[in-house]
Amino acid sequence: MLNADVQTLYLPQYKNLSLEKIFEFARAQGGVTHYLPDDPDLPKIPKQWIVNVCTVVLGDVFRNWVSQQVEERNAQMAEKRELMIAMDPALAQKFAASTHVSCRYCHIFHHYLYLLFFSYLS
Repeated sequence: MLNADVQTLYLPQYKNLSLEKIFEFARAQGGVTHYLPDDPDLPKIPKQWIVNVCTVVLGDVFRNWVSQQVEERNAQMAEKRELMIAMDPALAQKFAASTHVSCRYCHIFHHYLYLLFFSYLS
């Protein structure tokens, strides 16, 4: 395998992304188990190595599953800790429109900030 073919994927330390859950998913997909060591040796292998093997072999299927697990966990935490807010739909639309920033001319803006900063120093 060429070095360019090696892919890495970094996972957060969530309960729904434990090694057991990853093995369960990988075994259900098939095609990965013959790249992994025997069952007695699996706990000795670093999690990142197993994740990288699954990423290379399964590709987008594994990445999509990981994204789904992360989104589910984040939604559960938002609900559990009551992090969601209720907002009037019209107000939410205006808020979303006001926070969008165009960067078409950002480089000019940053240049002027740079000049302004150094003009105060001199």
